[in-house]
Amino acid sequence: MTNRDAPPAYRGYRVQALYTLERMLSPGLDPSIVFQPEGKEDLDIFKGDELREAIQVKSHDNLVLSHLSPEKPNSFFHRALALMDEWPSILVKLVNFGPIGIEMCKAWQGDEQSQADITKKLIGHGFDKESIDRIFSRIELVEVNESDIEKGVFIQLQEQLTGIDPINSFDLLHFWLYRKSETRTQITHRDLIEKIQRVGRYISERHHKHAEWFTSIQPIEDIPIDENQLDDLREEFYAGVSARYEHILADLDFKREEKITEISQAFEKTNIVIVHAASGQGKTTLAYRYMHDFYPGQWRFAIPLIENRQHALRIVSALAGHANAIRVPMIVHVDVTSRDIEWPELIRQLANHPYIHVIVTIREEDFRRSNISSAIRYTPIDLVFLEREANTLANYGLATG
Repeated sequence: MTNRDAPPAYRGYRVQALYTLERMLSPGLDPSIVFQPEGKEDLDIFKGDELREAIQVKSHDNLVLSHLSPEKPNSFFHRALALMDEWPSILVKLVNFGPIGIEMCKAWQGDEQSQADITKKLIGHGFDKESIDRIFSRIELVEVNESDIEKGVFIQLQEQLTGIDPINSFDLLHFWLYRKSETRTQITHRDLIEKIQRVGRYISERHHKHAEWFTSIQPIEDIPIDENQLDDLREEFYAGVSARYEHILADLDFKREEKITEISQAFEKTNIVIVHAASGQGKTTLAYRYMHDFYPGQWRFAIPLIENRQHALRIVSALAGHANAIRVPMIVHVDVTSRDIEWPELIRQLANHPYIHVIVTIREEDFRRSNISSAIRYTPIDLVFLEREANTLANYGLATG
């Protein structure tokens, strides 16, 4: 929907938000300035307890006197005069997104005939000569171009944390301003910066989530296994092929209850559990079984490969954004290969997240040479077969993973 097609009410809110953001994002703005949408006018600007500016925002293709409804007792000119009485040094502005009519332009520029014509109209609506003189001298008319204001706002947003997507960032800030307008809440410079940071963080997380989902972050979902698949999966599993989640769904694994309990207890201590063992000890199988038994399908994810530190941070951003949105516990499996060197950065970033558990499976030799910071809190699990497990497994099949 174009701006021209938008309903007048929405368009009115939008241009108010545009102008408000343009003022709030102005370079070099005094941080002590406080903004109040929908205060005495569409936008009030305070410094301390003093009301410095009161701004009425309009959107007309040709703003004329009648658009201001001077015949009504609580119309703009009446409110402006009352504000001048209450705040002697106040600046009152009438901002129009679009051209201002010729008569009004000339009158405010001092053209005698135009002033006389508007004076006559205002007297007819009950204004006295002194009040009309104050209207001409104390109210500033400002004509702005919507495209220019929008461009300026988007440039400012691009320079902030919201730069990855200034259009959607503006939409989020627009809604935030709308809610502030509803409650007539004052907005400090600090409030604005904090909101921009939150919006920027959300936009970044969403961007990274879309970029990484189903590629670097793969859902581990429960799918039905038919008889034909079951035969193939059974043959794979007992031939020693690397474990897949489908092997767990087919119930082909040996249930290592003591190790499952150990993992569960480990997650009560830390968000990170590292299962390390020599190849073929069943690390991946055990991790899949734990995730299957303890987490519903929509909250299980796998990270197949971490290319570099930047990739690790993008994955973290995507996972954290998802977890922050849904606010339910989820688990992430990182199956480390000899090519993965940045997985410690990923677990470091996720170690303290309240909704994310990470289970790492790694070969013993890779674990021993990994550079895990002592600042990362994790629980290691050494996957050594107990004697009774080994005896049972000898009769059951081969561990994989």
